[in-house]
Amino acid sequence: MQAASVVYAVGPSLQKIHSDNPEALAVEENGKAEDIEAASSIRTSLMGPFAGLGDSILMVLPKTIFGAIAAY
Repeated sequence: MQAASVVYAVGPSLQKIHSDNPEALAVEENGKAEDIEAASSIRTSLMGPFAGLGDSILMVLPKTIFGAIAAY
């Protein structure tokens, strides 16, 4: 479910960056075995840090803002 929103958000930028080489956007579909493995390992290694950022933004930030407003 999150993959669709990430592709929707990042897709236009990637298309603009790689407009001269459309094959760069389809590494997993057209790539060799080592390219597919590299893309998969990058995606897997970034799951933890991005999950931590998302958790801190979505869980901590609103409580802090509303607490500051309520204390004012």
